[in-house]
Amino acid sequence: MTYLNKRLAVFKKVPRMEVGYVFVVALFLSSLYTATKIPPFQSPDEFDHIKRAYLLSKGTLILDSPEGMSSGGMIDSGLASYFAAYDKYPFAPDRKVSQEEIDLASGIQWMGVKQFSTAPGTGYYFPIIYAPQATGLAVGEFLGMSVDASYRLARLLTLLAVCFLLLLAFKLYSPPIIIMALLIIPMSLFQISSASLDGISTAFTILALSVFLRIAIDKERSNPWLLLLLSISVFIIASARVHLALMVLLVYGSFFYTKDKKNLLAGLAVTVPLLIWMLVAIKTTHDTRITTGLSTTSIVSYYFSHPLTFLQVFLDTLTNGSNQLFYAHSFVGILGWLDTTFPNHVYTYFYTLLFLACVCSFSLKPFHWSVRTLLLVCAAGSVLVIFLALLVTWTPHPATIIHGVQGRYFLIPAIIFAYTISFREGPIAKFVFYRVFGIIILTFLFFFSTHRTTQLLQKRYYPSTKEMHESQAVPRGSELVALKDRAQQ
Repeated sequence: MTYLNKRLAVFKKVPRMEVGYVFVVALFLSSLYTATKIPPFQSPDEFDHIKRAYLLSKGTLILDSPEGMSSGGMIDSGLASYFAAYDKYPFAPDRKVSQEEIDLASGIQWMGVKQFSTAPGTGYYFPIIYAPQATGLAVGEFLGMSVDASYRLARLLTLLAVCFLLLLAFKLYSPPIIIMALLIIPMSLFQISSASLDGISTAFTILALSVFLRIAIDKERSNPWLLLLLSISVFIIASARVHLALMVLLVYGSFFYTKDKKNLLAGLAVTVPLLIWMLVAIKTTHDTRITTGLSTTSIVSYYFSHPLTFLQVFLDTLTNGSNQLFYAHSFVGILGWLDTTFPNHVYTYFYTLLFLACVCSFSLKPFHWSVRTLLLVCAAGSVLVIFLALLVTWTPHPATIIHGVQGRYFLIPAIIFAYTISFREGPIAKFVFYRVFGIIILTFLFFFSTHRTTQLLQKRYYPSTKEMHESQAVPRGSELVALKDRAQQ
């Protein structure tokens, strides 16, 4: 090992930070390529996310809730027609996209006529996190671009925002190998390549964690503007992802390193508006897609007064064998609307690579147990809140098992936990061999994931050459006629 370290000493000249920069550029290029394989709105709930972004571009912060309907708002009828062009593919894994359908959908224009459309799943999110998507849609509409071009601009701006946030985060704190590995697994790559919320929320989380770790390292010497950046990042994340509300502890926790009471005031400045928004969102958001039997506030009150009942339902859910397999697979990647899976052995390969990346990142020195403990509380608390949130909003009451939990929801808790096992001061690990091995693992994972993801998406959404030759007739004629009518209106 000593011999190898001497031979590989040249790698000490390459800071971990620069590895992070190269990774972000590679992630950008890979995501651009992956995006070419993903038809619009094929990320779960992406229709509703784009509606929320469009409403933000019109100044709407709180959704409307007409009597007997889910929450939503007034959207352009051209955007509604564009939605209709692609709403036939979710949950239909055998359905392929034809070039004629793509061409017709690309011709749909903004109409300037509004119609009400529901977006209930997004009513709980403070919409500022949709700023990149909203900007793309607003600019496209203002410039007279088609709805399709506006949507793709929104995708691009979202990807650019993700990469900018990651670059800033990696400049503040050099990323461990395992963090970059988690960003390139198929589910992460798929979501970053879409116009959904996951990519931007993940990037903001990594930024908040990087700022906090920089403060923990620099202590009293930390730059004052880091506190403002931490507070803004935490508010954006926690107000859009309720299971990350405990990250406000990072703002309060920074006080123990800077000894500045401004940090406590900053924590209060984040907590108060966050609580106000949560109360407003719960009060104003209605979702008629599922009947839970009681109101959300009633179910919350029930489980807070019966904590052992919640614990039993929680444990029954976790120990369910089919749930465990689904969580494991959907964490790495069940793409599309949970309708596009890899062969079982592919998941084994990905978990093996993630384990090796974890080994290459592992560090317990120096012993910053206060940092590790606080991050561990945030990670464990976020997992607990994921199950609680879906129990009170998505599961019929009384419950025996919690419905609606997906493996991708655990990505951010996994990232937070990864920092607890890899936090270290100093630019590189003691043994250069482990760092070089980690870069090799990351590089292999990067190409393996990109190849497998794009290959699966190509197979899922587009007909093979053989299938195209076998079907000479125009597919789904009546639907194409209807789509032509919408495009010409």
